[in-house]
Amino acid sequence: MPRHERIGMTLFEVMAALAVAGLVLAGSRLLLDQLEDSGIRMEHARSDNARESNGRRVLAQLLSNAQSSIDTTDRFSGSSRSMTFPTECDVPAGWMEPCDAQIAIDSIGDSSVVFADLSTGEHLVLQRTSGHEQLRFGDVSRATEEWLASWPRAATSPAAVALVGSVDTIVFDVGAPHG
Repeated sequence: MPRHERIGMTLFEVMAALAVAGLVLAGSRLLLDQLEDSGIRMEHARSDNARESNGRRVLAQLLSNAQSSIDTTDRFSGSSRSMTFPTECDVPAGWMEPCDAQIAIDSIGDSSVVFADLSTGEHLVLQRTSGHEQLRFGDVSRATEEWLASWPRAATSPAAVALVGSVDTIVFDVGAPHG
């Protein structure tokens, strides 16, 4: 009996090869989707981190440029939820100009948003955090340093302002050079 050599593949072998190739393609598609999702999550985390760092930098700059004034209508004042003060702001031309800043904390549910309204027309979101935040004002005019819940519209500015949260406290010098 003569032997016949096989030249092609059977239908079953073709179907099995197509099924394996389909599984490989489906697995690689899932892997690519996971990589894309990881990239998006990393980009959002980087963006959130940059926004928070820039917000702190802007707040530090506004407070370090705070101006004392003898004008009773243009003095530093504050409460646990907001503060207003004359300062210097960056302008698009690349230098600093006198402006007024109002920093406020808006608590929504179980989170807080710290924002700045500047007399230049800018509205900046400086920080978003979970929990409730409050402002405290450092008074060094007395024998001991005290942190006050409000600052009267006085001729002097506080030595420092603290942003007190449920997790973290950030202290900013007032009227001091920033680095």
